[in-house]
Amino acid sequence: YERFKSGREAVEDDARLGRPSTSKTDENVDEIRKLLIENRKLTIREIAETTNISFGSVQSILREDLGLILHDDNAPSHNALIIREFLVKNNTNTIQ
Repeated sequence: YERFKSGREAVEDDARLGRPSTSKTDENVDEIRKLLIENRKLTIREIAETTNISFGSVQSILREDLGLILHDDNAPSHNALIIREFLVKNNTNTIQ
């Protein structure tokens, strides 16, 4: 907030120091996409083990690169329809 108050206009992140991610490659994104097409019930942990990509990187690829929002599927059945309707109403990408 302070930076915008003092005149900053750009909303993009500034460049950061540190090692760039080596897990978020086009090949890894495609591999995860193919795995999910083959079996949409894979867990993040299973994808991470299969691809040898860290759990956090898989989460990031699913959310940021594939545009998926993951939710806990252990919700009581009476909530499942409500959740699906909410996601559809808000044009949220889901794997069905």
